Amino acid sequence: MLNGTDPWELYYKRGAVTWKGSPYSLPELKIGSRVLDIGCGTGSTLIRAIDRGWDVVGVDISASALDITGKRLDQRGLECDLRVLDITDDVSDLGKFDLIFCHYILGALGKVARDLASSNIVSMMKKGSILSFEDIAVGDIREGRGRMIEEMTFIKGNGIVQHFFTLDEIKELFKDLDTSDVLIDEWTHGMMKRKRTRGLMILE
Repeated sequence: MLNGTDPWELYYKRGAVTWKGSPYSLPELKIGSRVLDIGCGTGSTLIRAIDRGWDVVGVDISASALDITGKRLDQRGLECDLRVLDITDDVSDLGKFDLIFCHYILGALGKVARDLASSNIVSMMKKGSILSFEDIAVGDIREGRGRMIEEMTFIKGNGIVQHFFTLDEIKELFKDLDTSDVLIDEWTHGMMKRKRTRGLMILE
């Protein structure tokens, strides 16, 4: 829903904080490799990728988020192909990528949309391409907050959806990829128990 009523567009219009981006080490790729950041938000992971000398495309459902990213790029003298895009829409004109970031994106979708998005993602990969995936897992402190709309999927008061993944679910979504590196990561933030699923998946 690419319009002003989308909850993510409202989120960024109201002055959302700048996301820190992925805290993990980026994969090793050659300079000039094509990289896609899905749901790039305010551009933190995207900027790290550009600094590596990669050819980066950033997409987000929110035009306001991309405005923030564009300003951050201008301040650093960097350039990037930024596009307003719903990952469940037609992605055929984007081409193929060596690396795709999908961090906390599929969890913001319902089941039908998750299936479509994961299929679109794989369609943009080629032999040897890497998918970097992160999202919230079952057992996280936030599980159960909001109104349940599907199994392990809740909608919050601001309209934003959050699904909580199992490891098996991720492996089924990306069954065409090597998912052996995907794991459940657990830690505490203060007194809060946090859990996420993350890992690198490769199209062999």
